Amino acid sequence: MYVVVVFGTWGDLCPLLEYTKRKFPDEDVLVVTHIDLCRRLGDRTHTKLFAVNSLSYKGDKDAELSDLMKLTKDLTTNIPKSIFCNLFALEGIPIAELLGVECVVIGSFFAMDFPRPLGFDKAFGELNSNLDAETIKHWAWRLCLSDHGEFRERLGLPALPERIPLLVYTISPALLELTEKPIPKTVTVVGSYCRPSSLSTADARSATLSNYPHLACFVESCLSRPIVHIGFGSMDSLYPSLTTEVESVQELVAALNSALEKANCYAIWVVNAPNTSLLGKTLSKVPCPRICVIQGPVEYADFFAAGLVMGSINHGGLGTISQVSMAGLKQVVAPFMFDQRIWGNRLARVGVVKCVSESDVIDVDVDEWSALLQWLCCVNNKSDNSKLVEWRDRVLQMIDDR
Repeated sequence: MYVVVVFGTWGDLCPLLEYTKRKFPDEDVLVVTHIDLCRRLGDRTHTKLFAVNSLSYKGDKDAELSDLMKLTKDLTTNIPKSIFCNLFALEGIPIAELLGVECVVIGSFFAMDFPRPLGFDKAFGELNSNLDAETIKHWAWRLCLSDHGEFRERLGLPALPERIPLLVYTISPALLELTEKPIPKTVTVVGSYCRPSSLSTADARSATLSNYPHLACFVESCLSRPIVHIGFGSMDSLYPSLTTEVESVQELVAALNSALEKANCYAIWVVNAPNTSLLGKTLSKVPCPRICVIQGPVEYADFFAAGLVMGSINHGGLGTISQVSMAGLKQVVAPFMFDQRIWGNRLARVGVVKCVSESDVIDVDVDEWSALLQWLCCVNNKSDNSKLVEWRDRVLQMIDDR
């Protein structure tokens, strides 16, 4: 048995699930994550669940640490072969150390996009530690913070580890190259967990339309006018304005609907929050004849391969921008938080993305959305098309199936 410990969003969990599934296809995996993500996982072959009493969109560190202590006790009588954790769940490292098994950290985001605390380098230099300084600066500084040290001490371990485990990036090398920062020799890059669809355009279209019967009627009603994808991933249930501010959500929906009318195009909006969520209820109540809503999660590889959409408006999450890149489509990145604007700006420099100008997506007006939609739907710009093909081929050439 292998153990996977993940805190964060669905987008943080997927890379670890795919990595372990490909590496150990016939082995049992115990997935330790937020209770709502466990519900979303449901029953899967070779997968057991340990639900931590916190939510992906509202973490509770005390509850998480308490449940991790219970997990550790359980594992002492059923020692796993190794433990995998993500950068938000580094408690997996001391648990593995206590059990005497290997731990591997999976990086689904570029660690250096989140800077070290002010004054950390000076404080670390005064420790006279034998830990590799380059690796510490890149990502492992998190192991030197007080909260991590306190958890280690609860397990009866020294506050600092004696060695740093391997970090494995599940990010496309083509995307990592855009950071223009060196990767330490102690870090391995295995490529994105995303993969292009194995289906033909016709088969992908048939599969997508059969999964969402109302979508076929919508596509037919568009009368061959351009259709774009809209989807903000986990932001639907994580970003405060989308979860609690009724007027903000209404303004966003109204602005996009008006922009679609002005640009004379249509949209398939993938909602990754329940129908009962604020965004879900708003889209169901407000008349939006140019928008077709489908409930996520969606198999984006097949969705984008279906030839239904000409481009994507998304939040700039690494999983989404990777999948759209593999499909060779333009993107408008509307970042909400975290590293999303950083990645949007990187891809804008490549020439395959435009970012919204406002720091808060809610503040983007109809004229700007309309101009961005017109850019998404334009197919006659040879320069844009050349950049899209070149970027798509670059991403696809760097897929690693390890």
